[in-house]
Amino acid sequence: MIKEIDLHKTRDFFDGRMLIQDELLNAYNSDITELKIIHGHTGGTVYRDYIRHGKMLRDAPANMRENMIIRPHDEGSTIVQFTN
Repeated sequence: MIKEIDLHKTRDFFDGRMLIQDELLNAYNSDITELKIIHGHTGGTVYRDYIRHGKMLRDAPANMRENMIIRPHDEGSTIVQFTN
């Protein structure tokens, strides 16, 4: 199952980061196999960098880190796959 998260609706980076971490945990503990995170490509570069450059992984619980594959989908979104 694939779930889509749109960060355009978040108030600020802190709220977006918390939403990402909550959704990662929910997905990991359910039958969701992929999260498509829509971060945008103009104003969404802070989210894109957080997701793609390792900070999101460092914030995730240790048991999840080795079971996640992060790959760019397009300029405005990133896919997180769960391998567990």
